[in-house]
Amino acid sequence: MDGLEKFHLSNEKHLINFNEWAHNYKKSYIFMYRLNYRPIFELFNHLKEHSDFTHDEYVEKVKQEEYDLIKEKYQFNELRNTKLMEAILFIIASVSVLQVINIFTNNIEILLISLASLIVISIFIIISRNLK
Repeated sequence: MDGLEKFHLSNEKHLINFNEWAHNYKKSYIFMYRLNYRPIFELFNHLKEHSDFTHDEYVEKVKQEEYDLIKEKYQFNELRNTKLMEAILFIIASVSVLQVINIFTNNIEILLISLASLIVISIFIIISRNLK
């Protein structure tokens, strides 16, 4: 069962936010053991000697998780920016097509039919992308 089903997260952005929260919790757990209080230091030594708790490997694991989270967040933002750029380019191309139609025909009916067809095509493209 992955995080989307287990914690009822609705999309990838919520999953990234949840993973960041879990990672920050793990980081705070690490920093708790780095305090200079003697009882905490003794507890840490006891855990290190009497269990399979390995501090260095755990710290490296948390650092790797942080790197993976940063990379995942960057990829998510890059994908969102790419989708936004594609939408902007599609709008510019649609307006250019309408301007070309307007130049070659001075008939407003043909221009309105072209505008309506471009709107229908745009809605179809948006719906098909959201279903993926």
